[in-house]
Amino acid sequence: MIPVGAPAGQFVVKYRDRLFPRASIIYTAMDRRTLPADAFQNNATFVGDSFELSGLFDDILQLAPDTNHIAVVIGASRSSGSGRRPFRDAVEPFTNRVRFTWFNDLSFDETLRQVATLPPHSFILVRVCSSAMRRA
Repeated sequence: MIPVGAPAGQFVVKYRDRLFPRASIIYTAMDRRTLPADAFQNNATFVGDSFELSGLFDDILQLAPDTNHIAVVIGASRSSGSGRRPFRDAVEPFTNRVRFTWFNDLSFDETLRQVATLPPHSFILVRVCSSAMRRA
């Protein structure tokens, strides 16, 4: 069995003993940290990359060193909410160098209006969850 994405992985973790007790599991296309450590017991593994948020901000500043403002659009849905804390923790070391604006609770149209007024040397970071893609 290969659960693809964090929601599928979390479903398998929750119901594995009941629905898939003898299945081999390969978790993929998710951040490994979204699963508990015991998810990798009993013939289960993870195939993918480790995503390091602080490295992402390092890369932004290396790519565009004059960046002084980053607008973060990660959504207001319940599934997006679980990803907010890691983003806020990752930006902490950069707050003395870059101003961050969070567009989490805005409508799509309001986000577009706000993004259009960003100052020069801004960077926009967009995290789109699969449920937002289905609604678009």
